[in-house]
Amino acid sequence: MVRFWPILVCCVSVAGCMNSAPLSEQMPRVNGSGGTISFCRPSSIMRIAEAPNLYVDGEKVASVKNNSSGAVPIDLNQSYRFGLEPSALFMRVSDQTAFEGVADMKEDRYFIISGKLNVDQGIAILAGGIIGAAAIDKQQDTGQANWDVSEVSQSTFLEACS
Repeated sequence: MVRFWPILVCCVSVAGCMNSAPLSEQMPRVNGSGGTISFCRPSSIMRIAEAPNLYVDGEKVASVKNNSSGAVPIDLNQSYRFGLEPSALFMRVSDQTAFEGVADMKEDRYFIISGKLNVDQGIAILAGGIIGAAAIDKQQDTGQANWDVSEVSQSTFLEACS
């Protein structure tokens, strides 16, 4: 098993570099009474296999995959969050929340999502597998430690995601 790690790392690295297509064009917007949540995840090798989800009032409405973008209408007083579900594949034992908010006024919101390096989590998983993942999940907010969800202005969003 140990001898296959270099091959796996090489394949994931090359796969991340091969995905050089531009982000999809701005999607037509259908505004809700609370505005729109626009999101993009520029192409990156960091956390390439994972995809955070956008939830509105607890319901999954979009998956934020590498090199993707989208827009979702939201109504006033609806809650929204970017997060991940538990997954045995990624040794995630609980729901993770990277960002959450409430649409308390009508406005368009723009988010740029990118994966972050989490050395503590990597060491815990290598040392203890799923038990290590569960232990580190109790010590840190792994959703925010693994993902950077930045609310930005429309101009910054268009510049980074076009």
